[in-house]
Amino acid sequence: GPEKNISPDSACFFLEVNGQQWPGYQIGKGRYAVRYAPKQAETASYITRSSIPELNQLRGQYVSVAPWPGKPGKDDYKLGHNWYSDRSNPDLFLEGQQGARTIAKHREAFLMDWAKRWAWLAE
Repeated sequence: GPEKNISPDSACFFLEVNGQQWPGYQIGKGRYAVRYAPKQAETASYITRSSIPELNQLRGQYVSVAPWPGKPGKDDYKLGHNWYSDRSNPDLFLEGQQGARTIAKHREAFLMDWAKRWAWLAE
């Protein structure tokens, strides 16, 4: 993309995947990036939205493979020193999502608490 004078912490485009939008940033020298990690193996389509013409309405597809725990691959995203992840123990997978069992046990209590706190909106 074009080299622009954009603060590195300011989103300058959005990536739409599966009905969700993820912010994208200029990372220097005309390069742009989005931090998006699918929850499971999938093939999906995306489109970009931006006021920068060169980044607007770009379409494509990607394939996510080898959900954790998996074997490292040559094309894997290189993680930094301060990377945190859900637990990769296969017993903690829930519906294909790594580590989801560690918090799923709190789902009902969280949703009920949320419903009580915001019930006044429905009145």
